Amino acid sequence: MEPLTIGLILAATKPIVDGVYASAKAALVGRFKTAGVDKSVRQLTSRAQDISSVKTLLCLERPGLLLDFYSPQYIVTAEGERKELASPDDLKPDKHVILICVAGQGKSILFRYLVLHELYRRKLPLFIELRNLEHQDSLNDLLLTELNSLGLPADQEVLEHLLASGQCVLYLDAFDEVPPANQAKARKQIEDVARKHIDLRVF
Repeated sequence: MEPLTIGLILAATKPIVDGVYASAKAALVGRFKTAGVDKSVRQLTSRAQDISSVKTLLCLERPGLLLDFYSPQYIVTAEGERKELASPDDLKPDKHVILICVAGQGKSILFRYLVLHELYRRKLPLFIELRNLEHQDSLNDLLLTELNSLGLPADQEVLEHLLASGQCVLYLDAFDEVPPANQAKARKQIEDVARKHIDLRVF
């Protein structure tokens, strides 16, 4: 695979939105308007740039581009082989993924890197920071808010279509920052989404 660049990622936003609109217009007559494509492309592009820009100890003054400093992560396969985790393809495609490690070890950076790969592969990643459950009632509300930020209809039927269509992937970050009193509820909501949409991949 050619080296991942922000240019390659942003070039994929128009085909992603075109695919979403083509699929959704056929399934949800009247919910999507062709005039909304350009707005969705702009907002998905903006979201991709936001996800790719992070503040670190190396760049406290202003965010730096993740791809400029990202250090490859490695996994050990069932056969004992140490393998670079270069894209979501390097993880079993038929499995959900739970990433566990101590605070500050780079879980969120890895998630952002994988989200950029999903965009490059012309998938629609819904990147949710679960810490925001402190301010919103449910995972479903966070998903609808994310659709709105991408310029897509924040509509329950649209959300259900996208989750079932195979066009999107869920990246749920910062579960460890969910208030302890809300963690059991959040876990159940995640499990409910995964059970309902069996072809949806959840990280």
